[in-house]
Amino acid sequence: MILSILKENSRLEILSRPANGSDFLPALTSLRFFAALMIVAEHWFESSNVARYHSVFSVALDQGVSCFFVLSGFILSYAYPRLNEYKDIVRFSVARFARIWPAHLLAMIIAGLLLHINFHQPISAKLPWITFANLAMVHGWILSQPYYFSFNMPSWSISTELFFYLCFPFLIYKWDRTWKLKIVIGMAGVLFCMATASLFLLSSVHTPSAIILQRYLYISPLARVMEFILGMVVFRIYTAIADKNVLFNRSKTASLFEIVSLSIVVANLLLMPLVMKCFCGDPFKDSILYWLRFSGGAPFYGMLILMLAIGKGVVARMLSTPVLVKLGELSYSIYLFHWIILRALSLNGFGVGSGWINFLLYFTLVLAAASLNYVFIESYCRRKIVAISHKLLDSKVGIKIT
Repeated sequence: MILSILKENSRLEILSRPANGSDFLPALTSLRFFAALMIVAEHWFESSNVARYHSVFSVALDQGVSCFFVLSGFILSYAYPRLNEYKDIVRFSVARFARIWPAHLLAMIIAGLLLHINFHQPISAKLPWITFANLAMVHGWILSQPYYFSFNMPSWSISTELFFYLCFPFLIYKWDRTWKLKIVIGMAGVLFCMATASLFLLSSVHTPSAIILQRYLYISPLARVMEFILGMVVFRIYTAIADKNVLFNRSKTASLFEIVSLSIVVANLLLMPLVMKCFCGDPFKDSILYWLRFSGGAPFYGMLILMLAIGKGVVARMLSTPVLVKLGELSYSIYLFHWIILRALSLNGFGVGSGWINFLLYFTLVLAAASLNYVFIESYCRRKIVAISHKLLDSKVGIKIT
């Protein structure tokens, strides 16, 4: 039963009319798994209090979030290259809501039950508002730590994804003619957040600088939307390459580009933490460095996504194996539930060891929870919500959505 549902949903994951005539990009589905694994490993090492973490494991694993954002911009452009009509926008909105909200709701409930409502802040008068913000998935838009790190901490990025989804119909509209303007808009959002962070660094006395930088340059959707737009730009490059079939018509050439792209990504992960050592106390310079540390790898992820989307090299073929594709389809559930399980283990006295065996046992538990959620919540609710919306739209406004 589970395998049949997984197979059915693999074709629901990326639909539409891409430039190369395919309806599925398996290597990019697998890439989602590795992006999620980066975050899982990052939180594991932090919670393990590994003495060697800041030397051996001090790599930018948290940039898995940036990889997700760039990939999201690419995939949505791939699946919805045009949203010119009302019915297309409705179809997109319903599909995105059905994709993320049911599992987010379940994770929020479980986090509340297992982690005593809010791990980062005590229960207070803010709790009803925090709960409402989480239910509406806008908690990541409220730049206060009791909100954006409430309930299930990693879900702040799901809130950011919702922001991207709301912006997408505007961004994709007349994209071929307006993409340069939209890059400017995205960069303006980043610069605005840098300026805001710098002003607060100069004027704030009681708030630590790390919290200020986190709020405005890591959490704020305005600071991250450029990564999403970059993914859309990468798709534009992809369509041009796929149409002309240039440079990558040979497997050896494609493999070389894939390996080089992957090597650059790895180098970025190893070297980006060194940026933090360049902080000099100047508010604007430190704001730039902070943004580079967490979002500066986005162009490298875009390059890797482009190479894997073309899919003619050895790395893309390896990532297209069925097992990795299935793990990629579980990536959203893995991301949602890994922190809850990690904190529940810690809070209930099981401890989190630093050994690889302990990590594998923990990750096995995460995979089991993710699989159950994917089959019985994420996939099931998505099909039901989409089916109900189709019936309502067909009956009330006569729109046929296929």
